[in-house]
Amino acid sequence: MIIIGADVSITSPAFIRYTLDDDYNIVGTDWLAFKHNSAKKKKMVPEYDNIKVYGNFDNYIDRSIYLHSEIYEWVCCDYSPEYFAIEDYAFGAIGKSFHIGGFTEPIKTFFYQLGSNIRMYDLTCLKKFLSHNGNADKVSMGEAFNKLENPKIDISKLKDFTNPKEDIIDAYACIELLLLELKLRKGIITLKELSENDIWIFNRVTRISKENILTKEFIKKQ
Repeated sequence: MIIIGADVSITSPAFIRYTLDDDYNIVGTDWLAFKHNSAKKKKMVPEYDNIKVYGNFDNYIDRSIYLHSEIYEWVCCDYSPEYFAIEDYAFGAIGKSFHIGGFTEPIKTFFYQLGSNIRMYDLTCLKKFLSHNGNADKVSMGEAFNKLENPKIDISKLKDFTNPKEDIIDAYACIELLLLELKLRKGIITLKELSENDIWIFNRVTRISKENILTKEFIKKQ
């Protein structure tokens, strides 16, 4: 089984892929990230071939076409993912929210057409899952990741608290929460085995979402 977690932004999206065996153990990992170089230097970051460094485009539509094409090629280089997790929209956000939505929805549609089970996680849950603080900023998330004893991916050579590392960390929170949810649904672990922090996450409901994670169905093409 292949699962993917994503942090989607309009300039530096990041994706992490896990390959799982029948017991939901991780038997393979891969990731993809992007970094904008305004100097238009095409040189790759030497430590990581899976970071795409790109220059300026004439407009944001051309940039979106480039990013989408690279993402779709990476996703389909092996087998279609069975599950795809992404951060849900911050509905109170300001700024280029329309651009973010315009960039993100084709990605969701792409996974939907592949037949993936799609999960959108609340931002507060993702922050609390990794850092135990639902209001954590990028620095706190980065510090929490750096304290992990055995992270599933090695991005230690990347600069802290900046792109693309902070985007990869957000994608990491997505895929790790997805993996935990799948193990709960499979019965590999139970809620009572989790920490109070994680139990809170799986029981959380909001004004917008009246269902908790475990009672909410995945979005999937019928």
